[in-house]
Amino acid sequence: MNECISDAKILISGTGWQTDIEFNSRLIAKNKNIPSVAVIDHWTNYEGRFIFKGKKLYPDHILVSDKYAKKIAEETFSNICVTELSNIWLNDVVDYYKNNLSSKKNLLRPKKLLYLTEPYRQKWSNSKLIPEYQALKYFSEAIDKLSENKLIAKKNQIESIHVKTHPTENDSKYSKYLESLNLPGKIFINKYESLEDSLLNADVAFGCETQALIVAHACGLNVISTLPPWAPKCKLPHKFIIHISKLS
Repeated sequence: MNECISDAKILISGTGWQTDIEFNSRLIAKNKNIPSVAVIDHWTNYEGRFIFKGKKLYPDHILVSDKYAKKIAEETFSNICVTELSNIWLNDVVDYYKNNLSSKKNLLRPKKLLYLTEPYRQKWSNSKLIPEYQALKYFSEAIDKLSENKLIAKKNQIESIHVKTHPTENDSKYSKYLESLNLPGKIFINKYESLEDSLLNADVAFGCETQALIVAHACGLNVISTLPPWAPKCKLPHKFIIHISKLS
């Protein structure tokens, strides 16, 4: 890394939390007076992205991909320039979706439900269930309420529920637990390999606070958060997200 950065005019790095590569690369750049640009591709933990083992190290410039992220970044880092750029990956997914949409969807009373999972590290309550299972259980118990609010079709009219797991999760993580829930329709896990194809075969998208919900909305689907009332507040700042916990 030292050798690579030594010949660079500028450093562009991500802001992941699973390794120290990005932090160390910014440290090398700073010591060599090379300007650094950091890309934030989410809406959470902005300050923590630049702290490693108690040490803070900020970039010279931050790039974000929507107005919500720009607002958060500017409020968090008042002395750092923040630039909003187009989210090319999201745009590519939307283009694929629109170009491959073969039939009109039943968006008024959705019968094909997509559930987008994500792993959690922290606990939500004293429950023995992991947060992912708690959210799924809360979702399953809210089917009638969702139908009454006309967000999905009546229970006996739901055709399928497709569970699309996060890339870091295995199919087996949810298979047995899903069997224990009284969910309507046919249940599938990762029936489609890509997020794009999963969205193409759905009328509405559910999930806790995964970035995939934002992609689903960009494709024109209603997106509904399954975070239960006892979970931490949804970290996604987008106002278009419907929250089961706020339904009457």
